[in-house]
Amino acid sequence: TGDGHCGALSGGAIAISYLFGRKKEDFPKMLKQIKACLLSKKLHDQFIEKYGTCRCTDLQTKLVGRFFNMYDPAEMEAAMKAGMPDKCSTLVGEVARMTTKIILEEREREALK
Repeated sequence: TGDGHCGALSGGAIAISYLFGRKKEDFPKMLKQIKACLLSKKLHDQFIEKYGTCRCTDLQTKLVGRFFNMYDPAEMEAAMKAGMPDKCSTLVGEVARMTTKIILEEREREALK
C-alpha cells in the first residue's frame, strides 16, 4: 500500500520469529516471545539506522525520488522505468544480510550456553 512498513523488514522479522519465536505449547513462556521481539527490534533499529525510515512511501521517495502507487498499472510501469526493481532488490538483499547476521549471532550465543 505504500503506507505500511517495508516488506523486506517484515520478511526479516518473520524469519527471526520462525526460528526464535514460541510454539503453541510455549505460550505461557513469555521469555520465548520476548527473545523474538528483541531480535526483531534489533533488525528494525538497524534498518532505521541505515535507511532513516521503514515506511514504503518514504523509502521509495528516498530511493527514486517519489512514491509510486503500485496498484495502478501506469504507476507500476513508471516505477519500473525509475529503477525500483534494482533499488528494492538491493534493499531486500541488505535486509536479508542483516537478518542472517542477527540469526547466526543468536544461534552462536545459544550454542555457548
